[in-house]
Amino acid sequence: MEQRDLSQLYEKTKLNFPQMKKVIDVEMQDVQRLISGNTTEVVLVDIREEEERRVSGIPGSISQFQFEENLKRDLYIYSTVIFYCTIGIRSGIYAEKILRQKEEGKIRIGDILNFKGSILAWLQQAPLIDPMTQEMTRKIHTYSEEWAIVPTNFQATFFSKWDLFQLKFR
Repeated sequence: MEQRDLSQLYEKTKLNFPQMKKVIDVEMQDVQRLISGNTTEVVLVDIREEEERRVSGIPGSISQFQFEENLKRDLYIYSTVIFYCTIGIRSGIYAEKILRQKEEGKIRIGDILNFKGSILAWLQQAPLIDPMTQEMTRKIHTYSEEWAIVPTNFQATFFSKWDLFQLKFR
C-alpha cells in the first residue's frame, strides 16, 4: 500500500472519532526530521496492546506503561512525545487524553503529537525491531485483519474477531 493510500484510509477512519480534534498529526517525514533534529528529546510511545508490541515495534520506542510511569516523575517537561499504534487512531485518542490533562494542569509535558499512519507508515520506509532480540524483523501485529495492509515481504498477524470483542470490554 502506498503512503498516499494509507493516509487516505487514516483520514477516512478518523472521521468516526470526533474526539480526535485538538492533537496535531505528524507524518513519517516529520517523525524522521524530529528524531534526527537533535533540538529536543523525542519520545516515541507505542500504545498498542502488549500482544501487538511483542511481535515488533519502532526502534527506541517505549510502551504506554513506561510512559505513564515516567510521566509521574515529570520526565517529559521539555520533550516532544509522539504516540503511535497501528494506523494512528488509538494513539490519537490517547494523545487527546494526555493533551486534555496537560491543559487542565494535571501533568507537565512538552509537545504532544500523534503519528498519522503510525507503525504501518513506519514499516514502509524504516525497519521494525523484534523487542526480544532487538534485531530487525519483517513481522507485524496489525490489530485487526482490516489493517493487515503491509508489503508482501512482511508477515502480518492480528487479533481474531473474538479477541477484538473481548478487548472492547476490558
